[in-house]
Amino acid sequence: MRPSPSHSTAQPWFDRCYRLLLLAYPADFRRQCGAEMRQVFRARARADRATQSLLGAIVFWKGILMDWISSAVRERMSSGGASTLAAFVCAICFGLFAAYVDFQNDEVQAPVLAVLAGSFIVAVIQPRGAWRWPLIVALCLPLSRTLGPMFGVYPKLPATPNNFATLLALIPAFIGAYLGVVVRFAGRAILH
Repeated sequence: MRPSPSHSTAQPWFDRCYRLLLLAYPADFRRQCGAEMRQVFRARARADRATQSLLGAIVFWKGILMDWISSAVRERMSSGGASTLAAFVCAICFGLFAAYVDFQNDEVQAPVLAVLAGSFIVAVIQPRGAWRWPLIVALCLPLSRTLGPMFGVYPKLPATPNNFATLLALIPAFIGAYLGVVVRFAGRAILH
C-alpha cells in the first residue's frame, strides 16, 4: 500500500486544478476576482487537513466542484445577457430531447443526429462561446443514463461497455456547433 501524498506535494496540484476551473468564469470576472479566489482556495486547502487522505481529498473537491458549477454558471449567465440565457435554455432542451430519443431507440444514429442538430442550432443562435453548447447538449446523454435508473427509467439499448461510451456524442456535438458558427458567419458575410 502506497503512502498518501504529503500535503506539500498535493498543494501545487490542487492549485493548478483550481486555476483551470477558474477558466469557466468570464474574463472580466477573473480579472477582478481571480487572484482573491485563488488565495481563498489555497487557504481553505491548507486549513483542511483531511485533504491529505484520498477520501478527504474527494470530499474537499466535491465541495469545491459544487460551488464552482453554481457560481460559474451564475456568472456566465449574468455576464452574457438574454441571448446567452436563451442559448443555454435551448442547449438544455436539445440535450434533454437527445436523451429522450436515446432512451426510445435501439439505434445510436437517432440520438447522434439529435445531438448534432441541437448543437448546430444553438451555435447559430449564439456563436460566441460555441464550445459551451456541445458540452451541454452532449453531456445530457451520460447524465440521463446515470440518473435515469435512479428514477426507474431505462434506455432500450444499454451503453456498451458502460455509460461513459455516450461521451462519444461530444464528437458530433462539436462538429455541429462549429458548423453552426461557420454558417452564422458565412450568412452574415453574404448579407453584408
